[in-house]
Parts: sequence; structure tokens; C-alpha cells
Amino acid sequence: MAHLHAVADTAELRAAYAEAEQRMTKVQARLGQHRGLHEAVRAVRERADFAQLGAAERALVEHTLRDFRLSGVALEEPARTRFRAIAQELSQLGTGFEEAVLDAGEAWHEHVTDERDLDGLPPSARDILASYAREAGLDGFLITLRQPAVQAVLTHADNRALRERVYWAWNTRASDQGPQAGEYDNSARIAQILALRHEAAQLLGFADAAELSLADKMAPDVATVRAFLDDLVQRARPRGREEREALRAYAAAELALPNLESWDVAWAAEKLRAARHALDEEQLKPYFPLPQVLDGLFAILARVFGISLREPGGASVWHPDVRYAQVFDADGR
Repeated sequence: MAHLHAVADTAELRAAYAEAEQRMTKVQARLGQHRGLHEAVRAVRERADFAQLGAAERALVEHTLRDFRLSGVALEEPARTRFRAIAQELSQLGTGFEEAVLDAGEAWHEHVTDERDLDGLPPSARDILASYAREAGLDGFLITLRQPAVQAVLTHADNRALRERVYWAWNTRASDQGPQAGEYDNSARIAQILALRHEAAQLLGFADAAELSLADKMAPDVATVRAFLDDLVQRARPRGREEREALRAYAAAELALPNLESWDVAWAAEKLRAARHALDEEQLKPYFPLPQVLDGLFAILARVFGISLREPGGASVWHPDVRYAQVFDADGR
């Protein structure tokens, strides 16, 4: 449902998604605080033969009890009700956040009528931009903030000014910066989300949301995570700087680009890769046509998981490119 909301955004779907999301959050919150269910699961753990269960079964019981605890099953009123209210508020804010990002992405576009502005883009990328233009009832090409368009421009477009415009539009979506500054701004939502997560964590007895987030993860505490990340940075930074300097030197010497900016990095890296390895992704694409790739994927699924996918046809889908399939187990069920 969340995926459909992200890729097939319409007013009708938004309304249905928002209603379903609120209902689901409410049900999950009540189930997570259901003391009868919690006691039933706890009784299983306290049985004399619990240790004789399989490792997966014991883990399921322990994890279920943990999830009850993290849902506030042990809270008393009014904290119990407040915790559920926070879950509802976070759900609404999360949906609003996603929709602001979607709206910002749909609102920005650049119509290109002179194909020379797209120099460097491979034919497949130009076809995508042309299809976006046709969808909008325009001629030429339409650059949007859909991922395929952004990636194509930042990686292949020789037009530096175009790369810069797309870079800023993409990286400042739904914020107080960039070409749409303040129009779809998520800043207030972010502040509310952080405050509510902190409040929920403290209701459960945690210091903050970071500590709460580790309650169902392998890392024992926030300090361990910070130490791991700090160590990773120290180990990776020298190599990263080397690669950045090598790219900067190549851009200055071979691409007449003395000042390498963020919107130049993917483009220059692609040029360097092509020069060093003589590798062009466009030349590889004929070897991986979609039907062949899907056949290979389905074969792997059958071999590894024992499932098969069948396309019955006639199903209602949200886009002409979408294919509907049913999943069957090894017994054909």
C-alpha cells in the first residue's frame, strides 16, 4: 500500500491511503497494548518446557514480548493513552511528509525544446524524458524530479548549468531552501516528528529516540553505534579523499573543470570510468532485455524459494508498464 502511494499518487489514492494508514495505526497500537494477548504470550515463555522449543520458536516468543513492551503494554493511564495518540500523530505527520516530497517533486520540471541542451545523455535517457513530455502534452523533452530523470542528468548531461539546477531542485525538495523554498517545506513536520519520538521514548523509559531505536537491534547501546561510525569514518575518509582528489585532478586536466562541485561529481566520475575501463552501460543494455531479465529472476525465485509467478492477464494496474502476477508455491497453491 505504501509503495502504491509513492508511485501512483492521486487525490483519490491519497485519501484512501490516509484513512487506511490511520485505521491500521490505531489497530496496531491497541494490539500492542492488549494485556490479554501479552499475558498469553508471556505464559508460553514461562512454561516448563519453553527451553525445549526450537531456537526460532523461542526467538519469536521473546521478540513478541519485546514488541509488546515497546508498544507500551506496561504503561498506566494517562501515559498509555498518550502513547497511542503519539502513534497516531506520527502516522499523520509521516504521511504529510511523504506527500510534501511527492508534491515538490511533481511541481518542479524543466521543459527542453533544444535537444543540444541534452548533449551527453544516452538515447535511452532521452527517450524517458521525451515520454515525460508526451505525458504532459508537450513536445521535446521534460526533465522532472523522478529518479530516472535526475540520475540521467546528473550522470550524463554535459550542460553544467542544467546539472546544477537539477541538483539543487532534487536535494532541496520540500525544504526551506532551493527553487521551491518554503512552498512544500517539511521543516515544521521534522521538528514535530523529532519531539514526538523523544516523548514516546521517554514514556517507555528510554533516554531518547536513538536509545529506543536500538531496543530491537543488535547494537547494545548508542555509544557502541557512535564508536562504530566514528571508526568507520576514520578508516574510510583517507581513501575517500584520495578518490576525490583523483577525480578533481582528472576533471581539471581532461574536462576543463578546475572547480569540481557536487553537481559535477557523478558526471565526472562517469567520464573517468569510461576513459579508464572503456565501459559504456548503453552497450550492455542489449544483452539484458527486460523479458530475459524477468525470466532469469523468476527462475531464481523458483530454484531458491520453490515459488512460481504466473501472469493471468486482465488485471487492473496503475500504469501500462506494470505487470500483474500471482505467486504459487511448489504445490501450485
